[in-house]
Amino acid sequence: MKRNKLIRDTEIYVKQILKHDSTGHDWWHIQRVRNLALMIAKSEKVDLFIVEMAALLHDLDDWKLVGENSSQQRSLEWLEQNSVEKTVSDKICRVIEGVSFKGAKVDTARSNNEKIVVFIGNQIF
Repeated sequence: MKRNKLIRDTEIYVKQILKHDSTGHDWWHIQRVRNLALMIAKSEKVDLFIVEMAALLHDLDDWKLVGENSSQQRSLEWLEQNSVEKTVSDKICRVIEGVSFKGAKVDTARSNNEKIVVFIGNQIF
């Protein structure tokens, strides 16, 4: 299935980028967020693919790691390179926008997809 391959490829991509991170946002943080988000998501009516992809990508462009002028450049490029449908990509990016430890420059999450990843991402270090 194409989605399963994309999840595996995304895992490899994120591991490569964050493998030397020393801020607490390394691969193991991503893995903890992913596992807990999926555990919660399975009992909710949400899109597991969106939750998992957002959990995997949520710190690639985080302002805490790349500065105040962060954007979702790497996440967007990754999704585009892998031909993720724009409506799906937009949903993934919307979830990522909501993940912020201090809540800086983000709106409150509205969808259940967003609430799960945002809550887990903000709680797990």
